[in-house]
Amino acid sequence: MRRVSVDESPARAEVAFCKLLLNSPADGWFPRLQDLSWTITPCVDLFFSPQLKRIYIDTSPSLGNSENPSDLLPAIASAISALPVSTLQRLKVDIGRRGVPSAYFTDSLSSVVLRCGPSLTEFTSPIQLSDAAMNHLIQLPHLRTWHIGGLPPSHSALSPPLTFPPLTNFTLVEGTAHGWFSLFEHLEHDVPATQGMTPLSKVKESLEVLRVENPPVPLPTSPSPPRSKSFRTWSS
Repeated sequence: MRRVSVDESPARAEVAFCKLLLNSPADGWFPRLQDLSWTITPCVDLFFSPQLKRIYIDTSPSLGNSENPSDLLPAIASAISALPVSTLQRLKVDIGRRGVPSAYFTDSLSSVVLRCGPSLTEFTSPIQLSDAAMNHLIQLPHLRTWHIGGLPPSHSALSPPLTFPPLTNFTLVEGTAHGWFSLFEHLEHDVPATQGMTPLSKVKESLEVLRVENPPVPLPTSPSPPRSKSFRTWSS
């Protein structure tokens, strides 16, 4: 089996999943699984595989509507922390809707990002990452699509030598755009133009789409429209 979608399930199904988890063979029930779509419920560990390449995590409607969703949050955070990432290429996390507090998962998702390797090409999440996780993500060499909902790390928190990957699609959301543009300006001004290579040099050549979703503040006038090589305007 290569693909599994774990949607909401009745309580009986969850009990069955947990029983299967307790009796799981050494290499798991689905050792060749590559795609996991998980509408978060307990016992998703049953579907973990060392060959996972694409993971999509969504918020369960019943979790958000539950009278005590906090009762399930520790188990879900623990499962997120344990996601296998050795071959991971795409990670999309859509948590934070339906009353589920996305900030609760900052530590667990940050720990996952810190374990991601050069195979990761796409990352999408509204969850704020730790500065260490953001530092790691920024410097993954094959990252091409980045949809980030969190604020950028502080300028002083970035670890030199810093080089952004050659992104082709970059999306900023929910009030983060101004902070990210300010960070880009700081990074470019730190390196004299005569040195040529700056932290954003690769992005300036590769970027095809720059998208800002629901910007709450006016954007700087210097960047070009989203479909242009807009990072060029931030060179010193």
